[in-house]
Amino acid sequence: MRKSYLLPSAEERADQEKLRASRENLRASREKLRADQETLRADQETLRADEETLRANQEKLRADEEAERSQRLAAKLRAMGLDPDAM
Repeated sequence: MRKSYLLPSAEERADQEKLRASRENLRASREKLRADQETLRADQETLRADEETLRANQEKLRADEEAERSQRLAAKLRAMGLDPDAM
């Protein structure tokens, strides 16, 4: 005895196609989300590096300002006849 297989109706085929399209859209959305998350992580890492560079530059500026103040003070002391290195 031969089994009879029913072919899906046009409506069922359309529903299956919609389901496939929905799955593909979901997969694409997930891939885009993963890519966006990677971009966000990279942007955050760049921001952290920029902040670290800024902190280093600020520290260098403070050190340069302190050295300049020390040099000005030493010059004033020399102008007064005092040796700042002997103090």
